[in-house]
This record gives sequence, structure tokens and C-alpha cells, in this order.
Amino acid sequence: MRKFHVFNTTFIFYVLLIMFTLLNENIRAVIYSRGYKPHEVAVGMTLLLLNFLAMNIGWKIWKFKIPNVVYEAVIILFSFIYFPIGPVIALILLFFYRKGVDVYSKSVPIAFVYSLLIPILAFLVIGVPLFNQSLRFEFSRILGISAYLSTIAITYSNIDRRIKLVYTLMMVAIFFIGTFRSYILWITVAYLLSISKRDVKAKNTIIVGIAGIAILILSGNIEKLLVRIGFTFLTFTNLAVRGIPWGIYHGSLLFSPDPRRLVATFLGGEGRYTYLIFGQPVADFGILGIIESFLIGIMAKESEIREESLNFTISILVYSIDAGIDNRILLAIMGAILSGRVRNEEGSSPILGRIRFNSLPLLGKEELQRSNNANGKLWE
Repeated sequence: MRKFHVFNTTFIFYVLLIMFTLLNENIRAVIYSRGYKPHEVAVGMTLLLLNFLAMNIGWKIWKFKIPNVVYEAVIILFSFIYFPIGPVIALILLFFYRKGVDVYSKSVPIAFVYSLLIPILAFLVIGVPLFNQSLRFEFSRILGISAYLSTIAITYSNIDRRIKLVYTLMMVAIFFIGTFRSYILWITVAYLLSISKRDVKAKNTIIVGIAGIAILILSGNIEKLLVRIGFTFLTFTNLAVRGIPWGIYHGSLLFSPDPRRLVATFLGGEGRYTYLIFGQPVADFGILGIIESFLIGIMAKESEIREESLNFTISILVYSIDAGIDNRILLAIMGAILSGRVRNEEGSSPILGRIRFNSLPLLGKEELQRSNNANGKLWE
């Protein structure tokens, strides 16, 4: 069973939690305080499942290879959202990709250090959200960067499992102190995938899918958790109903530097609203958002070129189930795909040249040493 089923298992479990919030009268009364409208809920659930189906079709049927130049063009396009620093960083990263450098693997030492250093310094300077909830939104992007870096560190490192476990527990503690349960889920799934085989049995898939949810439940009041999930689905439902047939934003949400704040403002709220993984395709393109979901499925398929890129992609998609897709998540996945192609012989392309790389993560220690002796130090 492919690891993409870890995403499917978690998504289905999340949908079951949504159904529970709809069936529980007390929780539903809190979420739908302005009135429960069954026909709107039905529209939201239908579009949610249709996009989920489209994503799975993209993953299942795709047999071709999207040229690197397509990913490079999209990366450059998205980078201008964060002008002027965005294009500069994008061009530097693409330069290294073209030179045959696996950027994600080479970033592991930096990722280890800064994923810990950034939030700890922020706690010392700004304060601790666990003891002051008003600070929570100030840590949204800080801990988001830390979660991204720690996922790279866990997914692409070759360190001993015990050290990796200690590091993961440290990051879980940081995200717990920062009161971001979704990041706890993200990092937990990344760790579990990194220590599992490429093809996992059904029971292990279920364990991986549910383990993160269990941590979410343990990290706070279960009723508050269910209200949060129900409210996120309510946000998605509002976007779905208002987005029929051709969307609300027509791409503006995808190209927004702060899409969650944009959604909150549109719905008359404050702060940032999460909107489920398919909220952005539906809000931007309405029914045609199914095409984007199909393309995301294709990207998940293409990430299978290498174990590390697959693990990275699945973990970030599991996180996105609640938080929603945005341009930064898509940029991260495309970067993982390019890194996978650089290090995998099957992923070579005219853009990167005829560079020969070995798929070394599948080798044992003795084979790895022989390969390094014969071909130079290709794996660190």
C-alpha cells in the first residue's frame, strides 16, 4: 500500500469528525449559531468529496512526467508574491537545482539548527503563547517556518532513529508551547513516515493516520478541537456556496501572501481562518477547482520519485487537510519534487543535464560504502 493512503486515511478520519460535529446538537449549536442550513452543508460536503476524488484520480492515473521547466516557471511566478526577496531566493534555489544540487538534503544541518533556534528566540523575546493566548497569532508564521524546516530535517536526514525521535519530541514540545496543534500533527506524521517502509501495510497506515489526530486530542480539550474542526468546515462551506459556479477570488487567494487573513476578512471575521485543503481551489475557481485538486494529486504522484520527497509531500498534505492549501505549500512540494529528481537517476531531465545519481536510500550500509568508494561521496 502506497504512502499516499496515509493522506487518504487521515482525510477520511477528519471527515468523520466533521460528521460528528454535524450530528452532535450541542457542538452544532455552537458552530452554527447563526442558523444551520442543511442544503448549504450538503453543497459543502459534496464539493469537498468531489475534490478529494479528483485528487485521488490525479494520483492514481498519472503516468507521465511534468517537465522541470514547468515547475521552475511556477516557482518563479509564485516567488513574485513575496517581491523583492522572493524572486531572489527562487532564482538562487533554481540555480542550484540546475547544477545538480539536492537543495533539501543539503539544507538538513541548517534546518536542524534554525528550526529550534527561531522559535526559542521568539519565546524569549516575544513571550510564550501557552501562557498568553493573545500572542498566538504573532507566532503563526514563526512556527510555520520552524515546522517547514523541521520537516526537512526529519525527512531528509540519515541520523539514528533515537536522535531523530528526541528531536521530534523537542519540536512537538515547541509547537505545544506555541499552541499550534496542526504543527504537532505535521511533524508527527513526518517522523512516522520517515521511519516506515515505502510500502506500508494497511494497519500501519491507519496507525500513522490516527497517531497525529490522537496527539491533537491530547493537546487540548476535545470539545474545543471538534468546534475548531466544525468551524473550519463551516468556513469551507461558505466559500463553496458563494463560489458556485466559477469561484469568488478567481486566483487571488492562490496568489495572496496571507490567504487565511483574506478569507477571514471576506467572511466578516478577524485573524486568520483555516479553510480545509480544498478551500482555496473552490474559493478561487468554483467547480473548476476540481482541476487544481487533480493537479495536486499529480504532484503527489510525482513526489514518489524518491522516498524523502514522498514523505515530505504526504506530511505537508496531511497538515493541509485542516489548514488549507496556499502558494507556500505548493512551492514546498514543487521544491521536494525537484530535489527528488536531482537525486534520482530516473528523474534526470535536459534542464539538469545528463547527471547520474544513485538511489542510495534503498541501499544497506555495506552497499552504501561500496557505492561511495566507487562513485565519490554522493550521500551524506
